[in-house]
Amino acid sequence: MTKITIDVLKEYRACNEAVEMFGERTKGEVESIRLLRLLIKDKKYDWANWLIIRVMNHQQFLAYAIYAAEQVLDNFEKKFPNDNRPRLAIEAAKKVLKRDTKKNRSAAESAARSAWSAWSAARSAESAAWSAWSAWSAAEFAAEPDAGFATWFVARFADKIKIKILKYGIKLLKETGLTRPG
Repeated sequence: MTKITIDVLKEYRACNEAVEMFGERTKGEVESIRLLRLLIKDKKYDWANWLIIRVMNHQQFLAYAIYAAEQVLDNFEKKFPNDNRPRLAIEAAKKVLKRDTKKNRSAAESAARSAWSAWSAARSAESAAWSAWSAWSAAEFAAEPDAGFATWFVARFADKIKIKILKYGIKLLKETGLTRPG
């Protein structure tokens, strides 16, 4: 597993706030999974996502990206039932994950460009997995009579999705034990 130090964070170009928090909360070095769990506990989900993709190897990152996209795909398809471009991009990425060939990579690249167009065109379901779920949920709950409850529910639900994705990423790191060099 990758050991995280202040130097590693600086090499990854972490923000000053993250480096400062790291210095205050650790003894200068911590294993990446322990730090990820700490960030989740502190509800620093964006920081955890930022870190996890930097310590993953290419195959882990691809599996993680596919999983994250799948978590919000149904919401996109409910809003845009006739647009299968994101689903096709996910399927193309799965083919690369299963068998990384030039042909599969080329097909995935083409599907990704197409899916990016779909995500960009859909203002309420953009490419970022975090915001896609929140945006869709916010639209659905906008009609609720209790706006305070709707806002609370959307935030809680979005956090549940983020945590689910991050835990999957941690599982990938633990299963393979392989990460990029720190």
